Amino acid sequence: MIQLAKRLGFSLAELKAIAKAKTEKGVVPMDLLVQEIEKKRTVLLAQQKTIKEKLKGLTELEQSVAHYNACLLESLEPTD
Repeated sequence: MIQLAKRLGFSLAELKAIAKAKTEKGVVPMDLLVQEIEKKRTVLLAQQKTIKEKLKGLTELEQSVAHYNACLLESLEPTD
C-alpha cells in the first residue's frame, strides 16, 4: 500500500498520518483514507486543468509566431 501510495504522489507525512491511524485502530480507517484520496484527486484534477490550459497556450503561441513570421517574410519579399 505504501509503495503504491508513494507512486500516486502521497508524501511521507501523509502516509505517516494514515499509518498512525492504522496503528491506533489496527486497520486502515477507510474514512481517513478516502478523505486523503479525495484531497489528492482534487489536486491532480486542478493540475490536469492547468496542464491542458498550458498546452493550449503553447499551441496558440506557436500559431501566433508562425503567422507573425509569415507576415514578416511576406513584407520583406521584393515587389516587381
